[in-house]
Amino acid sequence: MRLSQSLALLLLGVIVARSPLAAQSGTTPASPAVTAGQTRILDSLRALVDGAGTPSQRATAAIDWAEALRVAGLPEQVLPTHRRAVQLAEQSADSTVLALALHTMGIEYWRRRQYDSALVHLEHTRTLRTLIGDRQGLGRTLNSIGAAYYQLGIYEQALDAFTQASELRREQHDSLGVARTLTNIGKTYHDWGQYDRARAVFDEAITIATKIDSQVPLGYALNSLAALNIDAGDLLGARTQLTQSIAAYQRASARFTPSDSVSVWSLNSETSATLLLRGGRAAAALPLLDSLLAASVRLQADDGIARSALLLGQAYHALGNPDRARRYLARALDASRRVGTRMLTLEVLRQSAALEESSSTPTAALPFLHGYQALRDTIFNQTAAKRIAVMEARAATERQLRENDQLRRRITLGSLALLAAAGLLAIAAYYGRKVRMHAASVEQANAQLAQANDELRTALVEVRTLKGLIPICAWCKKVRDDEGYWESVESYVSARSEASFSHGICSSCAATLVAPEETDPTHAPPADPPR
Repeated sequence: MRLSQSLALLLLGVIVARSPLAAQSGTTPASPAVTAGQTRILDSLRALVDGAGTPSQRATAAIDWAEALRVAGLPEQVLPTHRRAVQLAEQSADSTVLALALHTMGIEYWRRRQYDSALVHLEHTRTLRTLIGDRQGLGRTLNSIGAAYYQLGIYEQALDAFTQASELRREQHDSLGVARTLTNIGKTYHDWGQYDRARAVFDEAITIATKIDSQVPLGYALNSLAALNIDAGDLLGARTQLTQSIAAYQRASARFTPSDSVSVWSLNSETSATLLLRGGRAAAALPLLDSLLAASVRLQADDGIARSALLLGQAYHALGNPDRARRYLARALDASRRVGTRMLTLEVLRQSAALEESSSTPTAALPFLHGYQALRDTIFNQTAAKRIAVMEARAATERQLRENDQLRRRITLGSLALLAAAGLLAIAAYYGRKVRMHAASVEQANAQLAQANDELRTALVEVRTLKGLIPICAWCKKVRDDEGYWESVESYVSARSEASFSHGICSSCAATLVAPEETDPTHAPPADPPR
């Protein structure tokens, strides 16, 4: 796929089409009028700021009001509202609210390319958030500080802030923040000329952003990787990544504010124009670069003016028009010095020297070369490189110490858990034995009880009980029944129980009965007495 004028139009239209902005004829229009809904929100927030709430509540409302003004496209009112939020927060003596007010005001200065003013407020925010222990907020502030130093070309402080922010965000499991900060670190390495390290960081940022399905940081990382590959000479890879970046931003464009839309459009348009220039298609890049310059002038963005004028100077140089190239490069140099972006100034000086050398005017090239060398020495000196290496080693050591500390805590907690589990198992085993012993004794008692019950049931089956007074003859031992008849004991008992009789003669009776029979064979038992 060739990145041509159609892709440039895609950048001008598709990225902004779903936002309040739309690009026509190579320009971006002004912000639309404030809607009725936005007016109601602004009025309600203003009422809260002017109301009778506490200074802390009013400061928080002022912060929200400033952001609503920015979204509504009323930039002239944003900064004064931020100042009022800071004043109210200072009256509240609430460090958390004051830190938030200072941070948002620093970000507003950053948006306005006033990086020194941004650093003043952001550094104050860093102090406050360090004191109150707000590590999540500190991670955001450090990333913003790094971004300000990066724009000023102060890479040592930028990398230090970015690295600290990345570690804090990893600690907080803030994957979105980690992806953004890693991309910033990669861009710093890219400018430093360490392409391999930059590519590794970009790849990690893309992996994280893809995993959490966050389109804006994904588009940012892809765009940054595309810019890296352009400088590395991999134009095919850069085209692919730029196309993917545009698609990612398009998926998220429904949530863009007008200023966000312009920023995204400018970012991808600049990368697109650079790709066209490196691909030998300077003429195709001119309409896009003209649009970028016009938008930057309208927004009074000196860094945007410097970048677009620099690319226009390169384009006209490639097209063989040195006079126009000089005019644009001079404009780029002036704008870059106003905003204080040293890396941009360095590149303008390099391109200006190259233009004069190719135009066979070495005398004119010499001041640019001297300026380039002097500025480069302040940015890329060996001492700074060594300090950065030390800083990276320190960050890696601190990360390893934190990981080791976390591992020790996990091991300690695991050991305590194992000891607790072992104690619980011992207690469970002891009571398990007690329960088993009790169950055995209960089972034995139940068996004995069952045996006794069986015996009792057998006895009840076999025994019938005779109750009451039984009249019996004192002489013959016959028993009188309920009807008055006399019958033998055997008959009486057999009829009234389940017992039966077998007859015999006891020893005493045998002695009595046998003797008479031997002396008198005619002996007979006495007659029954009369009834």
